[in-house]
Amino acid sequence: MSSLRFKETGYVNFSIPATTTFNTIRVAQNERVATVIRDTVIPESRAALRLCDGKPVAGLSFHLSIPAYNFVTGGEAKFDDLLVYIKTSELRALDAADITTQKLVDASYILLNGSRIEVKL
Repeated sequence: MSSLRFKETGYVNFSIPATTTFNTIRVAQNERVATVIRDTVIPESRAALRLCDGKPVAGLSFHLSIPAYNFVTGGEAKFDDLLVYIKTSELRALDAADITTQKLVDASYILLNGSRIEVKL
């Protein structure tokens, strides 16, 4: 855990280790990112939000490396670098059922290999 600034906002940064190596033939890059955000980032962010209660934390950021490998032809594994910046106000709105998970993702900054992307869950 560390802190950083992005777009004039302070974030508490969490690095999350990879838990799944995706098969590049079966799961496209956009699906891998959506799966990691849905299954890992969202639950981790909700858990981390509880640690922020009463503290001046404007946002949470999550850094993950997503491994992918072609299990048919072999070769080297490739890794996508994912950074997700979520404002705590948006997370609180999600917890209060005021917005959907997709709205939270749309309001967040998601960088894949250094480029901002949109993610459809």
